Amino acid sequence: MSQIQLEPFTSTDFNQFIGWITSEKALIQFAGSTFQYPVTREQLEKHIVSESREIFRVRHITHNSIVGHAEMVVNQSNEGARLALILIGDPSMRGKGLGKELIRELLSLGFNKMNLHRIELNVYDFNHLAITCYQQAGFRIEGILRENQRVGNQFWSTIVMSILKNEWECQL
Repeated sequence: MSQIQLEPFTSTDFNQFIGWITSEKALIQFAGSTFQYPVTREQLEKHIVSESREIFRVRHITHNSIVGHAEMVVNQSNEGARLALILIGDPSMRGKGLGKELIRELLSLGFNKMNLHRIELNVYDFNHLAITCYQQAGFRIEGILRENQRVGNQFWSTIVMSILKNEWECQL
């Protein structure tokens, strides 16, 4: 049984979300160029009105606390989605397998309830824990966008990963 539950992300979650983002580097690693640092309530208000975006807070069922955030940008015409802004924001809850559960919940939602064909995501190439988590969930590396994100005086490379519904079903 899952330790987590996906719930709608609302304006009542803004302060906690903002508190999880402790630096510009952390923001870019988590959200790319979606937001400007520091994140403000105004930025979040504009962000949550997107109709193609399913935005979730992640509740730890046993502790009855919000521990993370995730989004799914849906493209119904292509029966696909992109996972984005995936974060176990509560540092005390990291390393406990919640990220794996979160990915499983998102894949179940996408493939079972939304009847999607393909789900993809982007991850920076140095984020080895996340890459391993995604591969364990069945995601495959499709390619690398070399040095596509500038962060200070550095350039970060992005790995593009995806999973198809039939690949996910073979794991069940």
